[in-house]
Amino acid sequence: MTGKNPWDTKVSVVSGATSSYASTTDSELKFTRKFSQRYRWRCCIIETILVFMLIFSLSLYAGYDYLQRTYNGEEKIFRGDLRADEKGIDLIDYDNPDSQDYQRFVLNYTHLIKNIISSSPIQKKFIDAEIISLEPDEGSLKVDFWLRFEPVRWRASVTVEEILSAFRRLYPSTKIIPGSLHIKHITNNALLSTKPSTIAPEISTIEFHSTTPPPRRCTPVRLNLCKSVLEYNLTSYPNHFGHKNLDEIHDDLIAFRDLVDAECYQRTLDFVCQLLQPACKPDVKLGRDEVTLPCKHSCRLFTAGCGHRIPEKLLAGFDCARLPDYSNIGSTCTSKPGCDYKLRTTGLSGRLCDGVLDCPDMSDETTCGYCPAGYLHCITSRTCIPARSRCDGVVDCPGEADERNCLLISSTGRSVDQMLPLATVDAYPTEGFVFFVEQGMSGKLCAANFQTDIPNEKMSVALQTIATSLCRTLNYQNLTSVEIVDDEDPQTTTSGASRYAHVVDPFASEITFNLGTCPSRKVLRVACSDAVCGIQTNRRQKHGIDGLNKMASHGDWPWHAILYKSGTHVCDGSLISSEWLLTSASCFQGQSKAEWVARLGAVRLNAVSPWQQERHIVGMVKSPVEGSTLVLVKLSSPVTYSDHIRPVCLNDDQTSDVPYLHCQTLGWAKNRDNLQRIEVKESSMDSCTNISITTVNGLCYDSIYDHNDCTEEEFAGSPMMCLSANKKSWVLVGVTNWRIACSADGMMRPRLYDRVKSNHKWINSVLKDG
Repeated sequence: MTGKNPWDTKVSVVSGATSSYASTTDSELKFTRKFSQRYRWRCCIIETILVFMLIFSLSLYAGYDYLQRTYNGEEKIFRGDLRADEKGIDLIDYDNPDSQDYQRFVLNYTHLIKNIISSSPIQKKFIDAEIISLEPDEGSLKVDFWLRFEPVRWRASVTVEEILSAFRRLYPSTKIIPGSLHIKHITNNALLSTKPSTIAPEISTIEFHSTTPPPRRCTPVRLNLCKSVLEYNLTSYPNHFGHKNLDEIHDDLIAFRDLVDAECYQRTLDFVCQLLQPACKPDVKLGRDEVTLPCKHSCRLFTAGCGHRIPEKLLAGFDCARLPDYSNIGSTCTSKPGCDYKLRTTGLSGRLCDGVLDCPDMSDETTCGYCPAGYLHCITSRTCIPARSRCDGVVDCPGEADERNCLLISSTGRSVDQMLPLATVDAYPTEGFVFFVEQGMSGKLCAANFQTDIPNEKMSVALQTIATSLCRTLNYQNLTSVEIVDDEDPQTTTSGASRYAHVVDPFASEITFNLGTCPSRKVLRVACSDAVCGIQTNRRQKHGIDGLNKMASHGDWPWHAILYKSGTHVCDGSLISSEWLLTSASCFQGQSKAEWVARLGAVRLNAVSPWQQERHIVGMVKSPVEGSTLVLVKLSSPVTYSDHIRPVCLNDDQTSDVPYLHCQTLGWAKNRDNLQRIEVKESSMDSCTNISITTVNGLCYDSIYDHNDCTEEEFAGSPMMCLSANKKSWVLVGVTNWRIACSADGMMRPRLYDRVKSNHKWINSVLKDG
């Protein structure tokens, strides 16, 4: 070959061996390769380019780092004020910001505002919130505050509308009065000082928004995508995503069509259309129209399948926290469609027509042969009754559901008729107007005859007698107030069907009522307090474990709470007041920041009962007692007591040596679906020492029935309660420290609990301080 290879290779062998099989220990091969002359200049060009790129990258990084370190942009500051429907504001010393009551409200609203912003899309830019002042305002509490956000660099800055949106999404779970929130953007950081200044700072009012929307007006549904799936034909703007008209919806329609076409959730089209074209109901009497959005549980089903497909610009609109919870009375949302269909197609068809309500719209029971159209369901059995049988003096439903709550309180002041055909009104609000129900008809209690038939000196006694009797009937221990007020409800009429009830004889040993009219429109308003604890009002004539099944029915354990972390069931808890749960600190150890929600009134995980309530967890207080792992968690707003949601007793009698009876713990079946009980008995601590680390605050219990009783598992925070000596109420004795799993070899498995009794003083102190 005459041509020279581009690679010049020299091979040298340094070896003392002559064999061609010499090993590397005997020889060293050295390979040297040199570029030919015509390839060297190409390498020089490549090397020059690489050096230039390296220098350019280093310069760019140095410039960026310099700008980051020397940037002195001002934080973005907002000033806001809101009004809240708070109790006890008359006790606040507004002239003394250092007083205990004043500081308590400041702390509560600081935590609330921080929680609202921290759970919104703008939380990454959030720095801090500060309460400026508190003051009374026409019976409500006015709160002034600052919000501070990061300086504007290359990221989009926070806007007033984003802040308003963050607050709106949690309105239903707070005491903030809708329409009372105002936000201003402040351009002078001197405003951060709350001390008096001789120079009045300049306030920029370029961005000022009120959350008070203009009156709504219904308009026909015109979106072709939704016309065929919606069962109504009127909607209103702006919709849930802020679209002000049909043209703005069309601008974003491709993104919504992509979600529908993805087939990530069976009811995507229905759900999306209920947000884009929400149902609108005209209200001529009130002078405004109202829209109805889908309920929160419908949103969670959608996001479970489609959450990862939602475009970033639509994330805020699909935030389930912004949607209302379902409620049987005065519901402001549309229940999820197709609940009965889901049961049929997911292997749960056995729940259809079983007498247990698993759907918020009762669709799993109302289409059954045992419940004709127009009849009322008896709640816990396969029994339905005619509407006229409600409160007729004859027991027709198991548990006397049809004869319960014939005298009751309604906080709205309107009719107590429910959204669903149930045999009883399942709610015990603490205050409101008094109603009487007879043969399916309800009437507000008229106080006209009190003023005409009762002497003034006996008026107070008569009112106290009736109101006290009412509070005790509704399982409240004390009467807070009673007054005669004007009925200002525009929907109440004095013609047609009777809407009022009269007390026949206020001083009779047994008070009776008659339905009639009330020309004076004077009605009775009552406030009760201190709910009776530890009782199962669904089991009217039964106490203790008499007739109590192993598998829980609705209302068996009304204080039991299910704790969800970002939508996943991880712990349980016990309701001890309208705003506080008691559970275990192990639920939150090592947990990253997440959305925590408490669900009450449920006995099945894969179901949504008509009476269940959900609240966000907004605070936590750890026990200071040695060896205790208990924590109190605060709910975002008080729950409404009912037959299915009530507090458990703590038994404040520290010196009582009366033994408890029939101790029970609660857990979930192996398939983690149905709540059930297991009876336990106290055991020596030695048996628990072998399975766990015990403390001075521990309690050790064993299962009474050791064979074939391992069909459930306790989650951390599960209650262990015992029947009181009078056999009429349940007392919370212990709380599970850790999750106790069920296994086939779990016979005589000891269970370790955290003692509640030693924490009574701490618990009472926290509840008193709020």
